[in-house]
Amino acid sequence: MADRKLEVYKDPETVAQAAAQRTLLAILDALNECDESGKPLRSRYDVALTGGSDILRALSYMASNPLVEAIDWARVHFWWGDDRFVAATDEDRSSWQARQRFLGKLVADGLLPESNIHEMATDTRTPEQSRPPATRKTKLWSTKPQRITKPNSNANSAMSRQLIC
Repeated sequence: MADRKLEVYKDPETVAQAAAQRTLLAILDALNECDESGKPLRSRYDVALTGGSDILRALSYMASNPLVEAIDWARVHFWWGDDRFVAATDEDRSSWQARQRFLGKLVADGLLPESNIHEMATDTRTPEQSRPPATRKTKLWSTKPQRITKPNSNANSAMSRQLIC
């Protein structure tokens, strides 16, 4: 079993700075690790992200870190462990927030291929379609009474049916 060490930092900003630095170093070290012949041991590095203020702060620190320039981002893939099921451009979406703080710049600068960002499915419905039925302006069902038949309880006419409205 690997040895574990608990690191305690004084505040959330320091945690985010440390997480950014440690993440970038882990990516860089893993991608630069080679066998005896100099061949890289890994073809890629996968990063799993979640939402939340801590990861967003860390991504902001990563964006301004000089280690970013030393990493071959074409070999890094980003995945989400969770995300809100809303439109892709919704500001509450974790992947949208990550793009705003860090990933979008890597893509815009040609460092990270768009295909290396693996977002969770989005809600493609219109705002009108995603509202609860009681607040929709359009009806998805008919309010017209339906006719249902059921067997007549009259013992003399077991085969007859009643019309219920």
